[in-house]
Amino acid sequence: MSRTIELDPGQPDAYYFRGMAHRDLGEMEQAILDFDAALELEESYGLARYARGICKLNLRRFQDAIIDFDVVLAQNPDNAGALRSLGVALGSVGRYGEAMEALDRSLELEPDNPETLAVRGLNHASLEEYQLAVEDYTRVIALGQGDLRVLYSRGASLMELGRCEEAIGDFNAIIQLDPDNVGAHLTRGFAQTELRAHREAMEDYDRVVELTPDDALAYYSRGCALADLGERQRALEDFGRAIALEPEEVASFRQRALVYRQLGQPDKAVADYDEILRLRPDDTSASEERRRAVEEAGEH
Repeated sequence: MSRTIELDPGQPDAYYFRGMAHRDLGEMEQAILDFDAALELEESYGLARYARGICKLNLRRFQDAIIDFDVVLAQNPDNAGALRSLGVALGSVGRYGEAMEALDRSLELEPDNPETLAVRGLNHASLEEYQLAVEDYTRVIALGQGDLRVLYSRGASLMELGRCEEAIGDFNAIIQLDPDNVGAHLTRGFAQTELRAHREAMEDYDRVVELTPDDALAYYSRGCALADLGERQRALEDFGRAIALEPEEVASFRQRALVYRQLGQPDKAVADYDEILRLRPDDTSASEERRRAVEEAGEH
């Protein structure tokens, strides 16, 4: 295409096709330059404008992408792909209501498009419409297009609905296909914890720690499971590891303080509450718990 452009630089198609080649190679900025050139030669070139919008979407330049998709849709309101892409861009900047309108319209045109259904499911979840999200993800899976991301998203929405056993089924399916999937192990652990299946949760948290030894959340979650199982000394060790990895995350200090008090060490709990209040001076819960820990210390 570069040779064609050299011979006849006035052909918008040549810039468009070279731009598509750059896009397919992941060279988004170079692709945009070619689409710009095509649009300078032919402003109404919808394919070039849509492709440019997709590149901007990939570069997380959401507002710019929205502008391109709006122009494409002004030219062709029934462009299902542009409606879907507009929905993605709008959802990415928190304009979920407008995103839903675009996605609903896209699905009116292509009712069984799995990509659009999956995107709408994500938007439903962002709006905390978890049952609707589950329904969209389930349709994607029924269409035979349920990849690991869709299974995970459905599992996460099922958890929000309190349907933890069903969620575990989705996470099991993910782990069967991808045994080292950290997100599935961690979230399955959360679901097991909600069901008070602490031993099973421990197995998942152990696996996450093995796969990502610098994951503070894994240590924190395992610490909570250990505390629930009465293994308080081990819980303290995990909370300590979590704090070392994320020293400004107050949850680990709060849980460690609770375990210290359970072990009859309120002085150490007071030190943790002090750290919470240093990080969050207006934390009234920590202030009250600190007062109680000071009283407990005076009784010893």
